[in-house]
This record gives sequence, C-alpha cells and structure tokens, in this order.
Amino acid sequence: MDTPNPDGQQKHRKTSVNIGKNYITNYFGKNNFAQKTEKPWAGREAIKRAVQQVRPILSVDREEARKRALNLYKAWYRQIPYIVMDYDIPMTVEQCRSKLREQFVKDRHVTDIRVIDMLVIKGQMELKETVEIWKQKGHIMRYWKESQEPKPTDFLSKFVQGVN
Repeated sequence: MDTPNPDGQQKHRKTSVNIGKNYITNYFGKNNFAQKTEKPWAGREAIKRAVQQVRPILSVDREEARKRALNLYKAWYRQIPYIVMDYDIPMTVEQCRSKLREQFVKDRHVTDIRVIDMLVIKGQMELKETVEIWKQKGHIMRYWKESQEPKPTDFLSKFVQGVN
C-alpha cells in the first residue's frame, strides 16, 4: 500500500470512494479518516431542529404570556399617579395613562411568546427604574417625544408658527 520514495521515505497513497453523495477519503498508512458529507437539505434540517428545541423564557403558553403583560399594564397603571407626583412632569394622570395604553397597543401585533416575555421583562425593568427614581425627568418626558408634531420645514409654516 505504501510506495517507497526515491528519498527512502514512504509515500501515502490517497484513495477516494464515491458512495452516493457521501465522499469518504482514506489516507492509507495513517489512522486519519476524513468524511465530507454533501447534503443540500442539511441546513434546513438544522434550522428545524433549532426551532423545535427553543425553550420559553418565562411563559409556557400564550395565555400565561398574556397574563404577564396584563399584570405589567396594571402595575404601570397603578404607579402613574405617583410617577407624575414624584417627577413633577407637566402631564395629567389621564394623559400618562393614555400614553401607557398607546405603548402597549404598539406591541399588540407580537405573537411570539419569547418576544412577549422579553418585552415584559424590559417593561418591568423600566417600571423598577422609574419607581425607584433612578431616572430623571427628561427620561420620562422622552415617551411623549414620538407623538409630538414634527417641526415645520418650509418657510411659510415656520413663519406662521414663529419658529426661526
């Protein structure tokens, strides 16, 4: 199997055996086996296995995720009067509650349980930071920045609103 070289060293012969789509390459004289598998569907199978093996973060089913989201909404709803008082923001409790509802309705289309759980976790963190007064007034007022009317860009609109 090994053929001598003119230098006196043994030369290893490489043979390939074609078995369908699997190519097994064997180097004689060594215990070195390399296997190359060509399956065009292997990527799809790996994705299917990965999707099937995903574990939930907190909730087991949609109903539990829904309950967690509602509990978070209720906690925010109860804390809004204290937040308005502690941060002295120039909004009424009703305006803050409508903004809270707007924020929750914005993510109503989310159906993946893991994404809902992550949003709930982030909401709980925001609530904790707000209640413990780890935020400043500007952080709270940032929630209303999105719903403000955009500044005028043309000359006539700027002139009417008195903007430079």
